[in-house]
Amino acid sequence: MKNCLILSTMAALVLLVAGCSESKLEKIEKDIRDLGSTVTTGTRDAVMKKIVKEYKDDEDAINALFKHMKNNKDSCTRRNCALTLAKMGVEDAEKPIREMMFNDKSDKNRAFAVEAMAILKKENAIPDLIKVLKDDKDTAPRDKAKELLGSKKLAPAACEQLIPYLTDPDINMRQQAQSALVAMEKTAIPPLLKVLNSTDNKDLILNIFQMFAKIGDTSVVADMKVVMGKFPAWEDADQRKKSDFYKQLELYYNKLYTMK
Repeated sequence: MKNCLILSTMAALVLLVAGCSESKLEKIEKDIRDLGSTVTTGTRDAVMKKIVKEYKDDEDAINALFKHMKNNKDSCTRRNCALTLAKMGVEDAEKPIREMMFNDKSDKNRAFAVEAMAILKKENAIPDLIKVLKDDKDTAPRDKAKELLGSKKLAPAACEQLIPYLTDPDINMRQQAQSALVAMEKTAIPPLLKVLNSTDNKDLILNIFQMFAKIGDTSVVADMKVVMGKFPAWEDADQRKKSDFYKQLELYYNKLYTMK
């Protein structure tokens, strides 16, 4: 009789634990459903914060997020699971996030994956973000990559890696790199000045002058003047009239000079 009582008690405990476990999994699944397209953006953001806070090191929650990121039919759920895993710092999410970033059919999903990769890998994500600028044909992923490359956290390291693309054979990539560097504003000035003072490449010089004009920092005017003085048109009025290249340099120089 005593043994039967002990066995009954143990069975009850097993059922209790199983019930708790099932309840927890159901709760996780409900939270993940609230990362999807059936709720408002505000609700999704709040649920994501809750999951990150409550389940940061929870294996069941992490496995569920992986499952839905890969297999859920709702595009919104997949991308928010990717972003949640990144915010939880789950290193194993790097590979599937990269897969989403470069191969997902949804441009919005790819843009979310760009953000997730930047959160997860920080400066180590810069080469992937630059690859998005170079290879992705849609606006949303490229704009997100440019925004993140120009952010305070990534800009100092990203600047050095973007500068070589100012002379890329692909005109689109040159424009993307230029746009990303302009978004960095004053952070981009010192490395760009370093390149400007050490190159004879007219296209590169012109690109940098144009970026300085867009950034609007008048501290570079003196350096621009020194560079202009290296060309014969600086002292020859006839050559200045004939040289379209020099006219463009003057245009950007004068724009900043008048702002002083």
